[in-house]
Amino acid sequence: VKVHNLLVKNTREGQILMRLQEKIKTIEKSLGGEIPDVLGQVLSNVDLEDLIMESLLEGENIQATDDSIEEAIEERRKMLEEAQDLLMDLKEFDLEDALEALEKSEEIAFANEDIEEFVRAFFERYDGKIENTRYKEQYRIYPPSVVQEENNVPKKIERATFDKDIAKKHDPDDCKFIAFGHPLLENIIDYCTARDAHFGGSSAIKSLEDENLKGILFNYQITYIDASGAKISEKILPILVNDEGCKTLEREDLEQILFLEEESNSTNPTEKVREMVKQSDDLESKARETAENISEDKLADVKETRINRIEVKIEEAEKYFKPKIKQEKQRIKSFKKRMKKGEDMEIAIRSAKRRKKDLEKEFEERKKHLESRKKVYVEAPKLLNCSLLT
Repeated sequence: VKVHNLLVKNTREGQILMRLQEKIKTIEKSLGGEIPDVLGQVLSNVDLEDLIMESLLEGENIQATDDSIEEAIEERRKMLEEAQDLLMDLKEFDLEDALEALEKSEEIAFANEDIEEFVRAFFERYDGKIENTRYKEQYRIYPPSVVQEENNVPKKIERATFDKDIAKKHDPDDCKFIAFGHPLLENIIDYCTARDAHFGGSSAIKSLEDENLKGILFNYQITYIDASGAKISEKILPILVNDEGCKTLEREDLEQILFLEEESNSTNPTEKVREMVKQSDDLESKARETAENISEDKLADVKETRINRIEVKIEEAEKYFKPKIKQEKQRIKSFKKRMKKGEDMEIAIRSAKRRKKDLEKEFEERKKHLESRKKVYVEAPKLLNCSLLT
């Protein structure tokens, strides 16, 4: 799409718009280059038409109008730099949540080798094949039949890599990059997470020395959402069920379990294990009830944190909108005084009233949206997987 701005030379409008273009180029440079999405935010509340009309009505010189435009743009630019969380939220982007997600992602970031190890382990378990080719770290892949049935997974991938740097050097049609988003990896993940939780698939049998950890470990996903259904937080809740009842496990206990090899005889379980499996439905019911109680108990803390965050956002909105509304009220008052003295100020007054009304409406909608996000709900615990600890 090509956009043409037509300027009439040697007119006040043309001179003002030329000055504006120069200002925009300066802002682009200071903010790092051509970024129209940021400029849209900078200029979204700057009514250029009204500024120009006021200049013409009041007979201001070009420099005075230029200063007004620069002042309006500078205010928006400062708000963009100093209150990014407010601006981003207006674009339906929660900076606070994003930073929290980023912090978590840095803790659990997956390297190329992690993904390759995961895929190779799956292939070994389900009879897939990964062959070397004459190209370094590029492989010929034969996906297992259990994922071939899924969409977009061919019976053979002629050349593929798990290395991001190698993938960048090749055309995607010549060398496939196996990473999050690729149909093969996505379908493997879906297969691992969607199977019957009651020992028909997503389960393991592990042998431990610690008698206190023996039983069945159920891992639940606990999700807290707001009124719009957006996720606020998500946690994994491990519940161990044995003769002593139900209890959550500490991190060191989980690490002890996690790094144990799965029992080689898991496909032929002992009588004790069979007995535990028979009771799995009853045990899972007890574990689920415990998970529900814990998630409900923590709901109050999640709500309190959420409300505190939203109150901060409401305060930031008030700091931004109230001075703007006050400024328009003062303008209207000033224009009316000048009208009483005989000046034609009808257009200027109408424009100021419209801006004031738009700001008030935007402020109220903003507050209403933020207030609705104070409401927090917890979803029913979702069973992810389980382990027989013997």
